Amino acid sequence: DPDPKIVARKIFANHKRLGYDYLKVYFQLSVEQYDALVGAAAESHLPVVGHVPRAVGLEHVLRSGQWSIEHLTGYDDALERKDRHIPGIGSAWLEVRRTQNADETAIPAIAQRTAKTAVWNVPTLLDYEIWTRPEEIRALLSDQSTMDLLSEHTKTNWASYNKYQISRLEEQSPEDRETLAQAARIRRKLFKSLFDAGALLAAGTDSPGARFL
Repeated sequence: DPDPKIVARKIFANHKRLGYDYLKVYFQLSVEQYDALVGAAAESHLPVVGHVPRAVGLEHVLRSGQWSIEHLTGYDDALERKDRHIPGIGSAWLEVRRTQNADETAIPAIAQRTAKTAVWNVPTLLDYEIWTRPEEIRALLSDQSTMDLLSEHTKTNWASYNKYQISRLEEQSPEDRETLAQAARIRRKLFKSLFDAGALLAAGTDSPGARFL
């Protein structure tokens, strides 16, 4: 296999040549791959942003100098009760279930640890809450003053995605909706604790779909 450090340097050199401002990481990276990217980022003076890779974990990311954490990823793993661990990686629904298993007493301490770093969190809280409110997606798609601001390509993609999203939401069981509501409550509590601790917070969006979050 190629040396992760060599691959990482090539990735950042290419990003810099193309004029990108940062590199976004996702769930699937190993610790070795992640550390190689962070090292190459420092050499290239380009920040690393994005998710918390499952194999890396929140504490490692907080120490690494990653510039931002999107969607509060990693906090579900860090707060999950060990006696209720749900295995697996990379699923938004898995994050919801893990957040529901959070040890709420650990939230203030993890918020304080986050606040001692320079990492920004972009919580996108509605990304999960809107799963229980398909009527809001319908309202957005029918708001002509908003839709007129979008390109035809974007409108077509949003309409197609959100028709699927609405049908999926309407098929949820009452138990699924309760699971989502509970997870949303925990995420709001975590957000409030991060705010109270003085952690860096920023507003942002997520994709795909017509969601201003």
